Amino acid sequence: FTVVGIAIAVMGMLVYILLIMIAKVVLVIYAGALLSRMIRGHIIVDWKWTIAGSLVTFLIMLIPFLGWLIMIALFMITLGALSHTLYKRRGEVGVM
Repeated sequence: FTVVGIAIAVMGMLVYILLIMIAKVVLVIYAGALLSRMIRGHIIVDWKWTIAGSLVTFLIMLIPFLGWLIMIALFMITLGALSHTLYKRRGEVGVM
């Protein structure tokens, strides 16, 4: 192990943990936006729909076995979309 390799590994792990935390928030916001589109017919992103999205994701997790599988799949999709967006925008000012 080298000192440089350890530093790079720690930084990579911190970025991964940060992406996981952000993906959880984005998943709830996206769930609220989808819920608003299903109910209102258009996408609304505000705190009310975010709370509704949080409630929906919580209720999905309560479904035995299947709920956790659905949430893991949705979380991985959100994490991948977030990573892809950040990777595409890596050269722009203010992004990473």
